[in-house]
Amino acid sequence: MPFRMKPGRLMLMEPDPRTSYKYTIWFDYTRKQMTSIKEGDLVAVPNFNSTVTSTTYSILSITSTMPTHYALSGGGNDIKGYPGYVMEAASNLPVDWMDQEDDSFEDTTKIICTAVPIFMEFVDQSGKDIENKRITMETSLPMLGGEVRLLSTEFTEKIFNNGIDPKKENVITIGNLIRDQDVEIYARIDDLIKVHFGLFGFTGVGKSNFLSSFISQVLDETKETLKIVLYDLMDEYTGLLIRPSN
Repeated sequence: MPFRMKPGRLMLMEPDPRTSYKYTIWFDYTRKQMTSIKEGDLVAVPNFNSTVTSTTYSILSITSTMPTHYALSGGGNDIKGYPGYVMEAASNLPVDWMDQEDDSFEDTTKIICTAVPIFMEFVDQSGKDIENKRITMETSLPMLGGEVRLLSTEFTEKIFNNGIDPKKENVITIGNLIRDQDVEIYARIDDLIKVHFGLFGFTGVGKSNFLSSFISQVLDETKETLKIVLYDLMDEYTGLLIRPSN
């Protein structure tokens, strides 16, 4: 199955100048779900291309999560009421947070997430396994009120490596997804050699180490004779790229 955990609900859709749309999703609160839903998770929600026989899902990326308790006025966003009442209500919240381990039984507790589109979709048809679920560019908007499902590790890896088959192509593993270390990210060696790419990051985050590891992998994996020129102004690569002679 491409999904995991209990579904949420798409509650709000707003235009956004940076991402075209911003979405608000509600999940029933449990401690298990609160520790499992993180920024960067991919979720799927039915869109208007769905039919009676198949469901087309738009894929969204979660950008924030927040546990919210509506026993406080405005879900905790407004604490301007009488201090005695507000403090009394707040003192009762930890019990609800702790008691709901695996099952949600309080209507006043929700996990509220924001999400943005990644402009991709897939069709979920019964009888087709993950390998045969084709991922394409998004062609419709998500349905407001639709069930929102978190995508499994296996399907998340399929999305991030869309179209790359490590069993059939000349690829290298360039890293693992920070959010889910079980998701490996691949890159085609031919594409990396023949097209431009950029590597950006703050000082000390590991750009030089990453690039040297990448060059080392390319030299190990490719069958072609390669010539690589490095302008090593800071003398960073000599030690990183020393290779034992055969």
